[in-house]
Amino acid sequence: MSQAMAHACSSVGGQAALARAIGRREETVSDWVNGKSLVDPELVVEVERITGVSRHELRPDLSRIFGAR
Repeated sequence: MSQAMAHACSSVGGQAALARAIGRREETVSDWVNGKSLVDPELVVEVERITGVSRHELRPDLSRIFGAR
C-alpha cells in the first residue's frame, strides 16, 4: 500500500474525488493506493498541486527527474 497515495486521497475526500480532479478512473487511483501500479510521471506534479503531497513522496524513484528535495 502506498501511504503517500492514501494520504493524497484523504486530503481531497477520497479516491473518487482525486480521480475526478485529475480526470482518471477511480480504479486507476485505487491501483496506485494499493501498490498495483505507480502514478504516471506526467501526473505527479498535478497530484502534488491538488493534494499537497510531495512529488518526492508520491514517486521517490523519480528523484533524478524532480531533483533534490
